[in-house]
Amino acid sequence: MEENKFKQWLENEVGLKARSSRDVISRLKRANRFINVSLFLTSDHAIAELSHQPNFQELSYHTKSQLRRSIKFFFKFRDYNSIVNRISEKN
Repeated sequence: MEENKFKQWLENEVGLKARSSRDVISRLKRANRFINVSLFLTSDHAIAELSHQPNFQELSYHTKSQLRRSIKFFFKFRDYNSIVNRISEKN
């Protein structure tokens, strides 16, 4: 993951404050301890797989929600980054 680009995107495009963007990155790293998030094609597939992990099921509702949110942000960033790269290649 391009952590610095992801952090900048969270702050500039999503509108998160620096601390919140760092929290999202931290939670994404935590989710990656359960599954390799970047191997999935969609956030829905990644979240479904994450939901089946026994250790994930033991987390509080709030923590699970935060991890799912971080995965959704990651996939939105990945899609955004892909579009920007395609536009750059055309120019």
